[in-house]
Amino acid sequence: MFYYVILPLALLLIAYKFTSKTKRLNLPPSPPHSLPIIGHHRLIKPPVHRLFHRLAKAHGPIFYLRLGTRRAVVISSSALAKECFTGHNDVVVSNRPRFLTSKYIAYNYTTIATTPYGDHWRNLRKICSLEIVSSKRLANFLHIRKEEIHRMLTRLSRDALINNEVELESLFYDLTFNNIVRMVTGKIYYGEDASDKAEADTFKKLIAYITSTSGARHPGEYLPFLKIFGRSFEKKVKAVGEAMDAILQRLLDECRGNKDGNTMVNHLLSLQQQDPEYYSEVIIKGLMLGIMFAASETSAVTIEWAMASLLNHPELLEKLKLEIDEKIGQGRLIEETDIPNLPYLQNVVSETFRLYPAAPLLVPRLTVEDIKVGGYDVPRETMVMVNAWTIHRDPELWTEPERFNPDRFNGERGEGDKDDVRTLITFGSGRRMCPGAGLANKIVTLALGSLIQCFDWGRVNGEEIDMTEGPEMAMRKVVPLRAMCHLRPVMNKLVTDSKRNKYYKGRRTKMLYLILIPLLVLVAYKFIYSETHRFNLPPGPPSRPIVGHLHLMKPPIHRLLQSFANKYGPIFSLRFGSRRVVVITSSSLVQEAFTGQNDINLSSRPFQLTAKYVAYNYTTVGTAPYGDHWRNLRRICALEILSSNRLTNFLHIRKDEIRIMLMRLSRDTTHSDGGSRFTHVELEPLFSDLTFNNIVRMVTGKRYYGDDVNNKEEAELFKKLVYDIAVYSGANHTADYLPVLKLFGNKFEEEVKALGKSMDEILQRLLDECRRDKDGNTMVTHLLSLQEQEPEYYSDVTIKGLMMAMMLAGTETSAITLEWAMTNLLRHPDVLKKARSEIDEKIGEDRLIDEPDIAVLPYLQDVVSETFRLFPVAPLLVPRTPTEDMKIGGYDIPRDTIVIVNAWAIHRDPELWDDPERFNPDRFKGCGSELCAYKLMPFGNGRRVCPGAGLGRRIVTLALGSLIQCFDWENVKGEEIDMSESTGLGMHKLDPLRAIETHKNTLKTSQRKRTKMFYFILLPLLVLLAYKFLFSKTERFNLPPGPPSRPFVGHLHLMKPPIHRLLQRYSDKYGPIFSLRFGSRRVVVITSPSLAQEAFTGQNDVIISSRPLQLTAKYVAYNHTTVGTAPYGDHWRNLRRICANEILSNNRITNFLHIRKDEIRRMLTRLSRATTHSDGASRFTHVELEPLLSDLTFNNIVRMVTGKTYYGDDVYNKEEAELFKKLVYDIAVYSGANHTADYLPVLKLFGNKFEKEVKALGKSMDDILQRLLDECRRDKDGNTMVNHLLSLQQQEPEYYTDVIIKGLMMAMMLAGTETSAVTLEWAMTNLVKHPEVLEKARAEIDEKIGKDRLIDEPDVAVLPYLQNVVSETFRLFPVAPFLIPRRPTEDMKIGGYDVPRDTTVLVNAWAIQRDPEFWDEPERFNPDRFDNGCGSEYYAYKLMPFGNGRRICPGAGLGRRIVTLALGSLIQCFEWESVKGEEIDMSESAGLGMRKMDPLRAMCRPRPIMSKLLI
Repeated sequence: MFYYVILPLALLLIAYKFTSKTKRLNLPPSPPHSLPIIGHHRLIKPPVHRLFHRLAKAHGPIFYLRLGTRRAVVISSSALAKECFTGHNDVVVSNRPRFLTSKYIAYNYTTIATTPYGDHWRNLRKICSLEIVSSKRLANFLHIRKEEIHRMLTRLSRDALINNEVELESLFYDLTFNNIVRMVTGKIYYGEDASDKAEADTFKKLIAYITSTSGARHPGEYLPFLKIFGRSFEKKVKAVGEAMDAILQRLLDECRGNKDGNTMVNHLLSLQQQDPEYYSEVIIKGLMLGIMFAASETSAVTIEWAMASLLNHPELLEKLKLEIDEKIGQGRLIEETDIPNLPYLQNVVSETFRLYPAAPLLVPRLTVEDIKVGGYDVPRETMVMVNAWTIHRDPELWTEPERFNPDRFNGERGEGDKDDVRTLITFGSGRRMCPGAGLANKIVTLALGSLIQCFDWGRVNGEEIDMTEGPEMAMRKVVPLRAMCHLRPVMNKLVTDSKRNKYYKGRRTKMLYLILIPLLVLVAYKFIYSETHRFNLPPGPPSRPIVGHLHLMKPPIHRLLQSFANKYGPIFSLRFGSRRVVVITSSSLVQEAFTGQNDINLSSRPFQLTAKYVAYNYTTVGTAPYGDHWRNLRRICALEILSSNRLTNFLHIRKDEIRIMLMRLSRDTTHSDGGSRFTHVELEPLFSDLTFNNIVRMVTGKRYYGDDVNNKEEAELFKKLVYDIAVYSGANHTADYLPVLKLFGNKFEEEVKALGKSMDEILQRLLDECRRDKDGNTMVTHLLSLQEQEPEYYSDVTIKGLMMAMMLAGTETSAITLEWAMTNLLRHPDVLKKARSEIDEKIGEDRLIDEPDIAVLPYLQDVVSETFRLFPVAPLLVPRTPTEDMKIGGYDIPRDTIVIVNAWAIHRDPELWDDPERFNPDRFKGCGSELCAYKLMPFGNGRRVCPGAGLGRRIVTLALGSLIQCFDWENVKGEEIDMSESTGLGMHKLDPLRAIETHKNTLKTSQRKRTKMFYFILLPLLVLLAYKFLFSKTERFNLPPGPPSRPFVGHLHLMKPPIHRLLQRYSDKYGPIFSLRFGSRRVVVITSPSLAQEAFTGQNDVIISSRPLQLTAKYVAYNHTTVGTAPYGDHWRNLRRICANEILSNNRITNFLHIRKDEIRRMLTRLSRATTHSDGASRFTHVELEPLLSDLTFNNIVRMVTGKTYYGDDVYNKEEAELFKKLVYDIAVYSGANHTADYLPVLKLFGNKFEKEVKALGKSMDDILQRLLDECRRDKDGNTMVNHLLSLQQQEPEYYTDVIIKGLMMAMMLAGTETSAVTLEWAMTNLVKHPEVLEKARAEIDEKIGKDRLIDEPDVAVLPYLQNVVSETFRLFPVAPFLIPRRPTEDMKIGGYDVPRDTTVLVNAWAIQRDPEFWDEPERFNPDRFDNGCGSEYYAYKLMPFGNGRRICPGAGLGRRIVTLALGSLIQCFEWESVKGEEIDMSESAGLGMRKMDPLRAMCRPRPIMSKLLI
């Protein structure tokens, strides 16, 4: 009945409603033949924008359609679009049509793109504009855009090396989607290092479905009655919405768990805490969806269209490439800040937006009331669509609109002119314009520019690119773009990661003529023709009209001026154009000039353009005129920045940077065979890196040069700016001397202005970073704290001026001095030998020279002083200018004269120095500072002496002493050292120093304590419990059997390592459970799986879950309060919960996957370097694996816990690392109650040196853990385990005390390091010993993973044989062969025997895992034994390398992950063989951890996949 009566009536009513209403309205024209009910729906055929384009040609720029029950108006005119999207009309037309996708996916029309216009939308828009996509926040995420583009370029380069034909669509999609998802949530979804590939694939499918169904794609959206006949579409959309919500909720929860994350979601969550009513989870998820959906595919589509268009127009591609090469070059990658200087690149992007808008019909609008557009009525509830595609091809707006012509955007356009970029509406218009337009423009332009700069492109087989458009909402290409791709030079540099950038060589040549102009001739009289007869000026050479003496200036200037002094006397005058100059070359005249009133008169600086535009208009400490401001700056430098106390506080930085330099040098001298021989090295870059890093770290906390640069791009920019400032300094432009030349234009001034602006921007960025890091310990953070007290004085300009002065003055000067010092030592081997003998005698070879040692090394100090004398970095000091007329040497010095002191000449004056040209450090013996005051002045003199002199001398002396102590040096055979000076301001060596060196034993600090601790190790390490009183009655207990014992000592005399083998022999004789007595302690040993199961299940497991009390646990483990030593109870349960839920949960371990992968890559790279020979070939090479594996596992844990790297090439603090290594070793030695007084307390009556040593050890460990904790506390944005625990401390300070956190840190770092390294070494040993097993494991990896990418952690699940290899290693070589001892808290029974309370219970896991009753051929290494289909329950008490029961190791999952992934990587990336002629020794050491007695040595050669990894 329904279908025959109700349905027709409903349809008639609907039809009547629409036809009756339209008769009263002046609607836009409409295509004919609108059918009843469906209207024009039958006309709609994709691509819809082209269909609407044809209808616009037939019916005009605005026409009307009826799509079932929905009205639609289509606008195809720029003028009508403007009328629609301005004024009141824009308000009326700012709603969205309602579709099912918006209801079920977009949280019931509440997202920014789908919500109706009103307060809610305005709030969302404000959030987007101010909190999410503001310029500041986009700038904060610049590193993500650069990293993702770098990732894309690297992938593309790899593909191009394999096959020049590449497919680009997927690359662009991965790039743009990763960029957005990382900004929003911090995760990487596509690419080789995706966070969660399954989640990524799900997300991709959901986005694809939403794209295909968005808008009114289903007939039921237009004809609601069709919904009656089935709701499959609605159900499907609902399901997609639920799936999308689930994934967004998961991402939201992950960000909530990572409270220190720096993502858009984290920022929204912080706003949620302030305003929870508004920032609901639905709102946040809606914003996440809007950003990730709108900003990903659209950008990828645009980049693809742009590349396709350029490939079809090779002449335009070439023009764009030339612009980039001219403006950027091939020395560095294009950056976002370069885009304003690349107008043609911007034009290409604009032209792509014009011809190929990603949303050709924009996003539809809906009118909320009747309006008029173009004179026609547009009723309320009408859907308004704007055909941007048609407008962008309108011949009235664009010349040759179908032609791809970026040049159309050149030049200015007036209102109404053709080819006006302002006519583009790619991102919509009016109130609902896309808020992410700026972000999209940035990513598209930077990505496109990078692709053009880095690769040469061509069409496949020369065929025209197919430009057919797809039917989707985002106007994709039907045929994905493929192209021919070849690497360009800049990409080759990026791929090979070249160590040095040759960018500046060309600039030196270009600046040659500027440098030839006298750099240090800074003062002449004010007016060219001024009268001089009223002044008694010093004599001087004849001058020429106008130019004065400029024509005489030839570098090196200091030598030229010395020749003038020989002729005209120790004081003479010159004229450089309009500037007077007086040059002093006498110590007595310097003393006259720089003392008393003269020093005050002469304490200002000449005015120069560089000081004006670079040095904040003469306001820095180096350029400010003498007065209150300068005195304040000087006070700040002396008391706040460069005081002895502050310099001492930064000693660790100097030592750290010197150690880094020494290690770099040491690596250079270590050959592939492990030997150290004399090696050719170039020292200038090492010294430059050392001194610059030292200053920049002191000032801002960042490292700019070397292997582990914080921000290489920023470092390169800073290097360029420092170089340019050095070139431009000193008024080295002729217009500075001849102002009349400025009338003809002053390009120099414009360049200096730009230079100052660039330097200011980078200093401001550094200042802002330090301002955010409020807990930083740098000079800038100290100045910022002073700013809070005196904001009116400590302005940002003042602080930036101090930063610049420090970084410009304190870097190159020290490096130059070090180079000259080493040069002279090589030329005078007798001096070098004498300096080394002094160091060896006073310091020795057991430790490195330290700064306090310098006081007892007078000859070393004399070497430095002699270098300062012969080779002052500023040979003419920094010029002064008198503020009033004065006299020096009886001559008049008029005000504003430039006064130059030729320190170089004074330092070589034969009247002051015996044999002045000779390098003779002995001349300073007994010479006090007062005697040398005006004879030796490398840092200047008087009031304007360099405030950083003390720092400069410290770094030079300590670095030079370290080089002498740690290396033997020789001159390069057959080469005479060139002592020529360069022509620059700083007196560089013209030819950088090359020498040959080899390291001495001083640098090879080794752990020699093992030998010294031998007798301690011989004591039973793991025999931990005996009964309490020596003569207690035992007849009331039915104890397990055991060997006969001796009075007092019990069985101590029987203990001989390895203990686990000894206990196995006792088990063979006395049964699977037996008892021992170690002095006053009972011990029960279990060697049976069934007895272990009995002990570790049920009530027994509770009773036996405490630990024996030991001295090490008392003094090192915070009085038995750590998770490994605490007695069973509430405290231990809390610690266990923290470990399981907060530290070692699967989610947190997965979050730290990047660290495991990074450390494994580091290990693989080190191995690869060791196997790469000088000819570039890779051959089988002898390697020792133990140190590599130790570095890997220790760094992995320490980085997870604190974020620091302790071993390897880029150690943060080598001194701290060495100390920590020693402490870890000592704790291992002292653990296990291995002192006889622990078993025989009566011995304590005779003194207990052991206890004092353990106390000291605990204090040292606590000090270093507290320091690490404090560092993490200051780094509030860190993402480490400690940071997470500190966030919990804020919530529960009474429980999460510092002691608890330090205990957790120690447990992680002690338990999670050596264990994994030892297991890896045993695994590799067995694989090398059993090549058939190795080959089978490799074949599995090659088959399942392939040879194109590295094995990843998720891959382990599909590599059962690899897992079996690891399990078999755990079985045969458990790191803790009898687990960690337990102690029952009450009497209990095991195996029918009594086990009294306080007995130490040991489980001999080694014996159980080799028991022939449970294992076939137990001594054979056979991974196939685990292919029996038995689950983990079967092996629960047979295989227990991590323990069992309640006290099982909580880090078992992490340990297995790192071992399996590292082992798989070693198998995949290298071929392995045993060393020819050597039998692999399988002996075990006697320590607690069952290490190999003889570290593994093997032959290793990289496989092809390793070359891809290095790329």
